[in-house]
Amino acid sequence: MGMVCSLQRITSSDVERISAAPEVAVALMEESDGEFLPVEIVRPRGCLGFLLRLTPITIEQVAPRPDGEDLPLPVMDPRRMEIDKVWDVMNFLLTGTAMGGEPPAAFLVTGGRSLETDDDETDLRMFTPEEVKAIDDHLRSLTLDDLRARIDIPRMVKERVLSKSRGNEPPGRTNEYLEQVLAEFDPLREFVAVAAANFEGLLVRLN
Repeated sequence: MGMVCSLQRITSSDVERISAAPEVAVALMEESDGEFLPVEIVRPRGCLGFLLRLTPITIEQVAPRPDGEDLPLPVMDPRRMEIDKVWDVMNFLLTGTAMGGEPPAAFLVTGGRSLETDDDETDLRMFTPEEVKAIDDHLRSLTLDDLRARIDIPRMVKERVLSKSRGNEPPGRTNEYLEQVLAEFDPLREFVAVAAANFEGLLVRLN
């Protein structure tokens, strides 16, 4: 489908702020959009360094690496997780439907509180800590073998979770692709488990 599913853990106080002013959710998502490189504070010498110590101003730069060593790959905000372009397949494996299902299994596509955004193509929803706990309990009850048993390629093609070309590929190649999708399950389960353990809420965005 080309859409990305982004999940972000938020504090219980953030949940209260969003409940009072839903636009806060958009700001929180935008705040952690993208990736970042490690930085360090620059401490100039001489007069400039002395003057800066008298002010609240700090100067940062990307942390240099030893000669010949590449910069580390950018890292994503640890409160954030993205399921890039396979969220619909994952939802099918969790619920048996492409864009539906019952909570808490269907949290990637439905459930929680819908929040308005300026973008008509963006679906943004918020889950309370209590709802996150229910999602966590459900994910903990599943195994990779449970999800594998739900693979039904003809039905997945019919539901448009898999393209016709993907469904017509040799079974080995299609199964290899689905195993790559299944590899997203454990990180997803761990991400939700951290949120539940910290009594955090969750924002889920499709766009």
